[in-house]
Amino acid sequence: MSARLNVVDHPALLDAIFLAVVGLHAAATAIGLMPNLWAPLAATDVSAQAGLYLGFFGAAALVSSFAGVVVVFGLTPESLRFRRFRVNAGGSLARNWTWTSSVGFFGAALALAASVAALSGGAWLAPWFLEFAVFLVTHSAVRLVLLLKGLVKVVRADDVAALRQASDRPTSDAPWNQTG
Repeated sequence: MSARLNVVDHPALLDAIFLAVVGLHAAATAIGLMPNLWAPLAATDVSAQAGLYLGFFGAAALVSSFAGVVVVFGLTPESLRFRRFRVNAGGSLARNWTWTSSVGFFGAALALAASVAALSGGAWLAPWFLEFAVFLVTHSAVRLVLLLKGLVKVVRADDVAALRQASDRPTSDAPWNQTG
C-alpha cells in the first residue's frame, strides 16, 4: 500500500482542489487579475439567471440518480467474481461510490443556492456557486462512467466464464456414446 494520496482513490481530494480553483478564480477576478467572465450573466435578468441555475439543479439530480444506478449495479450481483472485485477494491471503491452519490446532492444544493442568491440580491455570488457545482457534477459524472466501465468488465468476465462452463460437457454426452 502506497503512503501517497491518489486522486483516483480519494475523489474528495480532487473536489477540494476544484473548490480552491474556483476560489482563486473568484479572487483573481475580484482584484482585477482576470476579466470577469460571469459579468454578462450577472447583467441579465435575475429570473433568467435563476432559470439557468435551476436547470443545472436538474442536471445534478440526474447525475445523482445515475450514481444510484451504478452503485446498485455493483452491489447486486452475488457471483464470486463480483465479490472478489468488491473486496479487492475495498475502501477505494467505497469512497468512490459514496462520494459520487453525495456529489450530485451537493451540486444540486449549490445550484439551488445560486438561484436563491440571484433572486435575493447576491447575483455577484451566484455564478461562483454554479462554477463549483459544474466542476463537482462533471467530475462525478466522469468518475461514474469509469466505475461503470469497470463493472461492465467484471460482468463480461462473468459471462465469458458462464458460457465456457455451459459448453463444457462430459464425454459421456458425446454423439458417439449416444444409444438409440
